[in-house]
Amino acid sequence: MPEPVTPAMAAQAVAHLTNLQELLHDLGLHARLLTPDERLPCLRVINPQATTLSEIISAAPTDGQWLFWWSWPEPINDVTDPATAAKRICHVLAATRRAPHNHGQRATTPLARTPDAARPAPKEARQLNPPGRQYRGVGPT
Repeated sequence: MPEPVTPAMAAQAVAHLTNLQELLHDLGLHARLLTPDERLPCLRVINPQATTLSEIISAAPTDGQWLFWWSWPEPINDVTDPATAAKRICHVLAATRRAPHNHGQRATTPLARTPDAARPAPKEARQLNPPGRQYRGVGPT
């Protein structure tokens, strides 16, 4: 069972998270300090360019050493280096751009999509429409 959160622990976590918050703002991310009752404070970090990309970051001691933590139980790094933590968080929350689709140009990569006409029908469709059978004015399939 985790140890209870003391006011001193909460104050120390706020100090570490505030340093990180400033660096995240400088990198263009929105970070808001949350202070839930009876729990360690945390940062809610959001990429304003893609608001679905968000993360909860906490600062907590482990074996006497304070670390920044992801929302899953994995450390980011030591609180003595908030710049590295900010860069890692920024990397994880970065929105990636997709290459524009070239309409009208045939893909030449080996993973190119097979045209629908050349694709075999799904198994269910083959069972419902056996070859050689006519359906209401439609020729053989």
